[in-house]
Amino acid sequence: MASSSSSSSSSPTLKTISLPDPGNKSSLAISTEIYIPPNLKSHNRSTFLLLPFWGGTARTHATVQRGLLRKCPRNASIAVSYKGTGKAWGGDATDDDDKDPARHSIKMLTEDVLRFLYSPQLAEVGVDVSSLIVCAHSMSAKVALRLAGMIPESECLGVRSLLLLSPAPPLPLTLPPEVRSGQLTAYDSVENAKWTIENVLSATVLDDRTVTQLVEDCVGMSDGAKRGWIEIGMVESMAAVVMGMRDDVASEKMRTVPVRVLAGARDKVETLQRVESETVATLRAGGFEVTLLKLEGCGHLIPVEMPDVVVKELCSLAQET
Repeated sequence: MASSSSSSSSSPTLKTISLPDPGNKSSLAISTEIYIPPNLKSHNRSTFLLLPFWGGTARTHATVQRGLLRKCPRNASIAVSYKGTGKAWGGDATDDDDKDPARHSIKMLTEDVLRFLYSPQLAEVGVDVSSLIVCAHSMSAKVALRLAGMIPESECLGVRSLLLLSPAPPLPLTLPPEVRSGQLTAYDSVENAKWTIENVLSATVLDDRTVTQLVEDCVGMSDGAKRGWIEIGMVESMAAVVMGMRDDVASEKMRTVPVRVLAGARDKVETLQRVESETVATLRAGGFEVTLLKLEGCGHLIPVEMPDVVVKELCSLAQET
């Protein structure tokens, strides 16, 4: 299913593309919001791929996408809603039968993104995916690493750089049962989701509209999508992926992928200390060129708390590719 809207030939086009889960008769689908600049084929520019946090959707990056339209008007951007998410804003996201967390593992989410990037629906739009700048928030850092490790560098598809926002660590994280149970209730009601967003996830005061949107998306997740990260994704290890990429760079099978990491100084979920010791250190040990930027006064929700910083870093990466 695909729909689009545009205002004029000199204005960017917004397109929505949804791909149903293969072999699944339910309404599950990966859904994307794509901004396409005019005269795209003449620009030969990198494309931004924006991946959300656990509870987020494509619209978590809406402010970032609008900023990219102003600051990098010649680059297309793709914001992703994983399957099982996005129902609150009308996406083909969830169904009552989606209770299997295994369908929402990091491995499965990555395969969904890869399937979308290779899809004829995206090819028809004309967006260049040979030079992707992947911006991944929180749990999606694992998706981004796996994606970069799975994509063979070629003329048709390639990851050029990564921007990781409050990244989940690449190595497994095992929570005590009581903590895991608490996380599973964080999004089980409007009241719980609102409290979590305002008291745990954000360190700044968000406007009512933003909070409402975040609450809708968090609560609107399917049961399988909620459990997928907590029960499976957290303990999936990207160590083999990281070391495999190091070996491929050493053997000149692929180029080094530059990585920038943004960490909120007031993040309660992925603390600055943990980002430094578990994410940055692991990636550097794997041979990645990693730059860490600390955001004073920012919490976990970097795309909505400091979208201008995200836009600035993405545009900077685009200039380097």
